[in-house]
Amino acid sequence: MRASLNVLVDAIICRMTQVATHIPQEPLECSDAAVKHLRGRLEAAGAPAIKLGLVESGCSGYMYELDFMEGDGDASPLVQVRSDVPIFVPRSQLPMLQGTRVDYVTEGLNAMLKFENPRAEASCGCGESFALNADTIESPSSNAD
Repeated sequence: MRASLNVLVDAIICRMTQVATHIPQEPLECSDAAVKHLRGRLEAAGAPAIKLGLVESGCSGYMYELDFMEGDGDASPLVQVRSDVPIFVPRSQLPMLQGTRVDYVTEGLNAMLKFENPRAEASCGCGESFALNADTIESPSSNAD
């Protein structure tokens, strides 16, 4: 059963790879703890990949959003941003996420993914949303192959 699930996951990732655009360098840095956590979540969910995006939210402007991908049904062009764990980002949001570091941290009784985005210039008091420095964001076309 596990071998057939791995074959299915590989086939879905291969299909997503055909739909997605690859970029030569990984724009998203993940700590070993984050990779381990994300792999575990993917396995537990039986999902082939993760989609990381930004949504307009909160008092500062943007918030990170993580979803499991269920095949290639996403209409937006995606870019695979990690080779060691399948994470995809909408091409239009790649300039806003370029250089972001993801870590999995434990603070007291809480464990969470922590994002450090070099393009963020401010965050709200609760830490849920952040503002982007428009001067540090390149256009999506400059990140093409």
